[in-house]
Amino acid sequence: MATTIKYRSDSGQEVTFEQTRQMESYNKIFLENNVPVSKERYELNKLVNKSYNVTSTEEIDNILLREPNSSFDFVRYQSIYKVHEIRSYKNGMLTDKSATVWNEQNNLIGYAKFDVQTNNIIPGKTEKSFYENGEERYFFEYDQYGNCLMIYDEPYGDVIYPNRIGVDPDEPFTWQGKEYYQHAEPLIPTS
Repeated sequence: MATTIKYRSDSGQEVTFEQTRQMESYNKIFLENNVPVSKERYELNKLVNKSYNVTSTEEIDNILLREPNSSFDFVRYQSIYKVHEIRSYKNGMLTDKSATVWNEQNNLIGYAKFDVQTNNIIPGKTEKSFYENGEERYFFEYDQYGNCLMIYDEPYGDVIYPNRIGVDPDEPFTWQGKEYYQHAEPLIPTS
């Protein structure tokens, strides 16, 4: 198994180890057979965080036994969707969790922060995107109860108010075919 190390700036640009000495912050990426397995975050040349790429909760549990102050990039698949969770732990306790959902075309369709006490989505910190012909068409925001608060018609710069949908005859937007976007939950489409 070939292990290599790469250094990247905050913008993702590859840099040399020597260049990192003049940088305020950077990431040190550990790869095995060219696949990233972990990342160390440095600020002012001091290690501030270590994160691991994992594929199971068992991996998280095992790493936390040795390193209780770690973060994890946890990628899994549910049906045709890729779910990418980011989890952060301090002293073995979950302190932050968020997730993104990607469709088959590798478009980001959902993002949410979670309440770490309940493991429930925080509706007001949830966003979803609808695509047409591979381009983002609508961007959705939600209120604290999980109802759609605002829709942005991206290409045209228009704002659609959900309370006008189906009521105002001048509002052409409908929920038909976009039912997933009407509420913050579910984050992962069920169909």
